[in-house]
Amino acid sequence: MGMGVGVLRLLLELKGQGHVPNGSAVIEIGAQQLDDSFIEATNEIAAAARLFGVTRPAPPLARAGPRDVTFPQKGAPFSRQFWTWLGLRYASIDIDGSPGSIPLDLNYDEVPAEFVGEFNVVTNFGTTEHVANQLQSCKIIHDLAARNALMWHVVPAGGMPNHGLISYNPNFFWMLARSNRYKSVLMMMSRGDCETGFPESVLNSLSLHDSNVASRFAGYRMSETSLAVAFQKVYDAPFVAPIDVNTGTTTEHATLRERYWTVFQPDTVAARERDLEDRIPALGDRRQA
Repeated sequence: MGMGVGVLRLLLELKGQGHVPNGSAVIEIGAQQLDDSFIEATNEIAAAARLFGVTRPAPPLARAGPRDVTFPQKGAPFSRQFWTWLGLRYASIDIDGSPGSIPLDLNYDEVPAEFVGEFNVVTNFGTTEHVANQLQSCKIIHDLAARNALMWHVVPAGGMPNHGLISYNPNFFWMLARSNRYKSVLMMMSRGDCETGFPESVLNSLSLHDSNVASRFAGYRMSETSLAVAFQKVYDAPFVAPIDVNTGTTTEHATLRERYWTVFQPDTVAARERDLEDRIPALGDRRQA
């Protein structure tokens, strides 16, 4: 898990569009570290300082020792010091013992009550592809986000057949946004500079059942691709799982109509939002008490 200069440049763009207000509360899904391209991007770091009104010198973003090719994140600085330098309130979720992280299992756990709706920016920079339960991971991100919060993903989209558990495509995020009425802020796909063949571990596994796989893919080359997606949480409503059906599809199944109500009963979205608005003052009073 690492933040590179590409993420930093997108932060400048999103900040310029007003999606990351000064003093925001940011939480990372997976405590991030800063890779070399980020550390060396002094012009972009200075630009971030100007956009966030920071006058203090930048923290010493440096590796603790030489770069390890096998473990490139080893010794890399954590992003916490960057976010807090910008004046943002910082938290992270991780189970690897990263300093100050909230230990939350993205496969099973629910967001603790004190963190529900508390964050203006929720980032997922190369974490959820390592999680089997995509439904729960997306629900956790949704529940952490305040209304109008930014939910920002940078995840693999291809070219890494032995990395993580999941490789994403745009349709996944289209359906996720439709189910929850997220506003699309950003969607772009990036391609790496290097082309590689099939990893040896993949070929070895496939060859146990397919003796010709190595020859068929001998000249095959692929680039690592990634998706950057940012949504705004417009409605403060319970999470709805994405469902891959055409818009306008109907169903006579009452349970499905209720479970996927934003898809099968789109006219009720505005009515439910008005009901939530009416109940917000009472909920706030009860929470204060």
